[in-house]
Parts: sequence; C-alpha cells; structure tokens
Amino acid sequence: MFNGLFIGGTKQWKYRYGHKWVELVHKYGLPIHCGGIGTRKNLLWAKSIGMDSVDSGVAMIHPVHLKDVLNIESELLWSA
Repeated sequence: MFNGLFIGGTKQWKYRYGHKWVELVHKYGLPIHCGGIGTRKNLLWAKSIGMDSVDSGVAMIHPVHLKDVLNIESELLWSA
C-alpha cells in the first residue's frame, strides 16, 4: 500500500495547479509524485514547488535531455 498522491495530466495543468496539490498533500504529511515531468526545466520547476519525486521518459528517449538530467543533481538537492 502507498500513501501519497500521484499527479499526471498536461504540462499546462501541472504548472497551473501543481503547487496547490503540493500544499494540500503536505498539509496531511503525505508525499506527492509528479508523473511525466519531462525536461530539466520541468524538473527544476517541480523541485521549486516542493514535489517529493518525479519521473520522465523523455530523458531516456532523447540523449540531450538525459545528459541534462544526469548533471542536475547539484541543482536539485532533493535531500536538502
């Protein structure tokens, strides 16, 4: 069993409502995962609003995005 929230949908929807879902879910002490986040820019956005985790197939399909994602660790500081 998993307790938390997964959000999907279009990038536009995530950008518009993602921060509200983060706030609500964290209010109840639960994690939130954002699916299909895509590129480096979107990963940084997700971290900036407080997403606990993300996933992306884009990095695996497009080598330039994979390089960006693999070199992003110092900017994300997920454990900070």
